[in-house]
Amino acid sequence: MSKLSKPKKRVKEYRKYDPAMKRELARRYLAGEFSYRVAAEEYDLPNKDTAKEFVRWYNKRLATDQAAIAASVSLESPPSPPDLSARSAAELEEEIVRLRKQLNLEQTRAEAWRTIVHKAEEITGIDIVKKFAPKPSSK
Repeated sequence: MSKLSKPKKRVKEYRKYDPAMKRELARRYLAGEFSYRVAAEEYDLPNKDTAKEFVRWYNKRLATDQAAIAASVSLESPPSPPDLSARSAAELEEEIVRLRKQLNLEQTRAEAWRTIVHKAEEITGIDIVKKFAPKPSSK
């Protein structure tokens, strides 16, 4: 009688990806430069689901960053909107294009700062970005 051997358990090997690469992929995907499949091919990822996970990760991180900024900035009285009735449609379109370019530039700058801070945290081993958490109760 032979002993039945247990089948070997398959263990997936997970690769670690550079956060800067994940942010770049997600930013480019959200800008409409490519699909998940094309992103996976371009960045040499196992499949499109990995690219999709990077975009989810980026959106979650972006939402956290925006919530932290919103919590740290208090607006006592919101600014009044500009009067747009005096402008022509062409002027408004030009303004929209200018503002979109400015927004893209500012998003790129913010991404560069996040990358710099992340690298500095890796090199120094010190948490530079404040992690927001509820204060413990003093009861």
